[in-house]
Amino acid sequence: MPILSLTTVYLLKESPIMKNCYSLLIYALSAHIALANDIPGNNLNCIDSIKAKHFEVAMQQCELETEEGNAAAAEMLGYLFLEGKGGPKDWGLAKRYLEQAVNLGNNNANRYLGVIYWNGLGVKTNHQLAHSYFSRCLSFSKGEDISCSVQYAKTLSATSNTLEDKIHALEIYEKLLENEAYEYSFNYAKLALALKYYQQAFEYAELFILWAKRYGDLASLRHIYIEAEQISAEAAKNLTDEMLTTGSNNVKNKIQQINHLANPNYKTVELQTRYKRSQKK
Repeated sequence: MPILSLTTVYLLKESPIMKNCYSLLIYALSAHIALANDIPGNNLNCIDSIKAKHFEVAMQQCELETEEGNAAAAEMLGYLFLEGKGGPKDWGLAKRYLEQAVNLGNNNANRYLGVIYWNGLGVKTNHQLAHSYFSRCLSFSKGEDISCSVQYAKTLSATSNTLEDKIHALEIYEKLLENEAYEYSFNYAKLALALKYYQQAFEYAELFILWAKRYGDLASLRHIYIEAEQISAEAAKNLTDEMLTTGSNNVKNKIQQINHLANPNYKTVELQTRYKRSQKK
């Protein structure tokens, strides 16, 4: 292929035709950069890209931030490879980045290593090691990150697991509820119904329904709200009238406790409201 001399290149660049082509090239590059910036998620960081479900952008951004030593990004990069979001699943890379996250001080990344070893994803199944990974990041206290505890319970709840595993999952959900994570009453109810613990399934489904109405974001909870109603109805079929009455009273008492925690003056406000209603009659 012939090589153009510098003089020839200069003359071509200075010619009217080449000047027009050069201008068009610069315009096209500028437009390309502008379009790239307009792509949804392109200006978001790793975590925000995942929250916005821009997974292809998240894959690139998380990798960049991981290279800079960001422990949270390393965990999310491992998660993306684990779930196959933004690209194909790669359990080997998932494990590598999750271990990197832990080494960088992100204790919460142990939850996904627990998932990998519990399910034998690219490694030999090892439930004992999985339990160990989960135990390193468990938390139940209000205000703390409980995502590891939630993931542990969900992992133990899988259909293929033993009864002992599922009962352990119920115990974890119960601890979460004791610490005011009431949204997980749905998870408890669903698992209880699968185990044919109808009384618990009914009570926790009803608890979730009433909690969601008063304190939840019904727009985002709509799907599981409908499922909770179905769980309640299915469990109720297997209960006597007396058991249903007892269950309803238990739920009512629990909701009153939740109301009081949310508003210590709840009882006073409730009595005042009743009094005003009685005066209108």
